[in-house]
Amino acid sequence: MKQIVVTIGLIAAVLLAGCAQATPAATPAPKPTVAIPGQEGSRMVDVGGHKLFTRLRGQDHPGPLVVLEHGYGSSWSAWDRVAMLAEDLAPVLAYGRAGYGTSEVGPDPRTAERIADELHALLAATKFPPPYVLVGHSFGGFILRAFAAKYPADVAGLVLVDGAHEDLDQVFKEIAPAKFAESEAAAETWRATKAPKGAIQEYAAMEQTREQMRQITSLPDVPAVILSAGLGEAGDPPELRKEFTALQYQWLALLPHGRQVVVEDSGHQIPMTHPKPVVDAIREVLDAVR
Repeated sequence: MKQIVVTIGLIAAVLLAGCAQATPAATPAPKPTVAIPGQEGSRMVDVGGHKLFTRLRGQDHPGPLVVLEHGYGSSWSAWDRVAMLAEDLAPVLAYGRAGYGTSEVGPDPRTAERIADELHALLAATKFPPPYVLVGHSFGGFILRAFAAKYPADVAGLVLVDGAHEDLDQVFKEIAPAKFAESEAAAETWRATKAPKGAIQEYAAMEQTREQMRQITSLPDVPAVILSAGLGEAGDPPELRKEFTALQYQWLALLPHGRQVVVEDSGHQIPMTHPKPVVDAIREVLDAVR
């Protein structure tokens, strides 16, 4: 599946039944999960009116289950390199959010809290009990922070991979307003021509999601690793990357058993270009919780 490669600037810009009868027949309950023929480990999971694609690896290994949350405009398959390495450590589940790939479109607004609730329903339909190790890239970090705040008992550990920050867009505007406007225009063109429906819906609810992030005042006291990119994206002012890393560091105030690791030779797309540091972080969290 083709990946959408999103620069920090673009991230900042977008973070930016039939007729009635006298005795109606009972409607069969939907199957919570449906296997996909020819795709081992892949299932469609009902999360309350729409189904999401899931891909499970390493299911014969001991838990906890590692859950991979993809970025904005991306795909579950962006985690392939990470999942192929991590499946030797634990069961690993990647999935496509509503409106991405073969996952069905979900209801609006597509805020982080709504998506976190759908992830909670999806995980409840698996054979793996909580708590889980949650791993989120970019916009996926919004969703996992919302999940952890609402369902703290279901979280064994966190790995935030260059996670999006609710204040990054404002920082970008202040540092480089012309570049920000350029990125905003590029994002608008992408949404109008190529973006999956899920990304369009998520963007429409982005301000609500940002505000939800600002309302989070506590996270579960669990082992956590915050991975930050060491390199800015081409054309972005160097100080933007420094500010982004500093914003991510602030999450440690809510994660006393966490630490920040800078992947010095990587840009934003760490899961695809530098999977080993992500797997190392997953291993570190697993070792701490087992």
